[in-house]
Amino acid sequence: MALRPARLAVSSRAAALVLAASAALCACGPVYRTTYQFQPPDSQRGRECVNACQATRQQCEGNAEYAYQQCMNREESRYQMCEARKSFEPDPKKGWDKPQCVKNCAPCPKPFCRQPDKASCEERYRDCYVNCGGTVEKTVECTSNCNAR
Repeated sequence: MALRPARLAVSSRAAALVLAASAALCACGPVYRTTYQFQPPDSQRGRECVNACQATRQQCEGNAEYAYQQCMNREESRYQMCEARKSFEPDPKKGWDKPQCVKNCAPCPKPFCRQPDKASCEERYRDCYVNCGGTVEKTVECTSNCNAR
């Protein structure tokens, strides 16, 4: 009877190892790269329209970057305020120069904001480009682990 729990422990470890190996193998699937070829519109009016699309894309990317910076500023302020609420007192056991937290000691969440979503700006630009009379050709190619399909 005493061997049974030991066998279960070994089986659990083996199962965890197999699960981890399986997850690692799944992560090695094919990697693809998508590229776009742009053919401008034939007309002058269409090319002017594309210029407006470019300006709109730049504004979209600028807005995304601005929103990200605003988020980071808020998050950094929140973090600094959290740290400022902590109270410290000298710790005679560790030395008077190493204070110990005595109030509001929980770790403060580090500042985090998602990176700016410029992909949606690019997608809108391609749609706009086509609406102006241009063509966009999408190419998807496998760049690594192509035989892992």
